[in-house]
Amino acid sequence: MQHVMVVGHYGCAGVRAALQGLRIGLADNWLRHISDLKLRHRKRIDYLPAEQQEDALCEINVIEQVGNVALSTVMQDAWERGQKVTVHGWVYGLRDGLLKDLQVSMDRSDVVVDIFRAAIKRYPHAPLDPGNDNADSAFDTLDED
Repeated sequence: MQHVMVVGHYGCAGVRAALQGLRIGLADNWLRHISDLKLRHRKRIDYLPAEQQEDALCEINVIEQVGNVALSTVMQDAWERGQKVTVHGWVYGLRDGLLKDLQVSMDRSDVVVDIFRAAIKRYPHAPLDPGNDNADSAFDTLDED
């Protein structure tokens, strides 16, 4: 195996449920991670229009999952052995059939953190409110660069 593809899709009902705080049944157990991402990256997501929030959270989820695969012992061991394998992150558009490359391909251990960090920074925080010097909540530190 030379390529691992992590693929999300725009218009994902699970991402929409996580954004709206809806419970949809047994799948909630798998969607918990997306709810956690929404909280962690809320300064990058909450100020966007609803459809853009869905797209951004879908993309951030794929980026995070690429990082999780790349940091897994399976991938780390494969790279350590010199195996040529690359983890890619893409999002598929259900409406238009287009595949978007999120530019997070990782092919060795020493690039994982830098590629992940650069990818997340492509989703800027909301513009600063100069009149608010206080943190919004105890979770604000979770979304630092």
